[in-house]
Amino acid sequence: GVYSLSFKGNSDTVFAGVSASQGIRKSVDAGNNWMTMSFNGYNISDFVFLKDKIFIGTSTSSPNRGVFVSSDQGLNWNKTGFDSIDVYAIEAAGSRLFAATGIDLYYSDNFGNNWTQVNFQFICPTKILALDSLNILIGTYGNGIFITTNSGLTWNRKNEGFYNEYNYIAKFIKAENYIFCGTYFGGLWKRPVSDFIGIKEDEEIVPENYSLQQNYPNPFNSSTIIKYSVCKASDISIKIYDISGREIKTLVNEYKSPGNYQVSLSGENLTSGVYFYQLEAKAYSETKKMVLIK
Repeated sequence: GVYSLSFKGNSDTVFAGVSASQGIRKSVDAGNNWMTMSFNGYNISDFVFLKDKIFIGTSTSSPNRGVFVSSDQGLNWNKTGFDSIDVYAIEAAGSRLFAATGIDLYYSDNFGNNWTQVNFQFICPTKILALDSLNILIGTYGNGIFITTNSGLTWNRKNEGFYNEYNYIAKFIKAENYIFCGTYFGGLWKRPVSDFIGIKEDEEIVPENYSLQQNYPNPFNSSTIIKYSVCKASDISIKIYDISGREIKTLVNEYKSPGNYQVSLSGENLTSGVYFYQLEAKAYSETKKMVLIK
């Protein structure tokens, strides 16, 4: 029995989680030949690759349930801070790890050393699909699909088009411009990626003034959200500066109509420290401070 299967990036390296205490198999030639790895857990539910590490989730009947990590391409494995709990899915969204237990959803911002429960009451979360560092889908057993557009801060159900009996999510993947979703009792479905992600702009209420909100979360690790308001149509820029005042990134540089907007900043290529972000519009400028912790 093969419980899980995962390619490492676009290479010919494949990892398979095998049942009946046979642990992990690895192929470096796209599945033509297989070798048995040293980790002899039972049900390997899922794999994910993050930087130079491989993470696995183990579940029911495994003697060591939880999340394990290897830093040597699967030769040796160590426990993370997630121990003695079934893990049915594990996924990386930017530098943040997510783990679904069938009861709750957890995340880690430090390669699995510490885990935090997501502040949302899911029903049987068992599948995870990260479209990018901010947009993540959760598949449940009986309650369909949920999506976050801010790396787990808030969640919304996304089941338009499903019949109720098809809300048992077995697997989903992103293939080009579609999300393909396999269900336990209702076949295979697809939906455009554009239905799930896009620029979130609320222009129904015209703001009275320009404004720049404090980023959230702050301090942040993998990513953060910056919200701002435009009261008059004008050229808008939002730039990021380091502690010395050196400009390091431009997040927004375009003409905006009146409305409320948000933009995300990834901390993946930044070092820990204090940063400033500045909104500039016609006859208006505002600067705020944020902290990146890795």
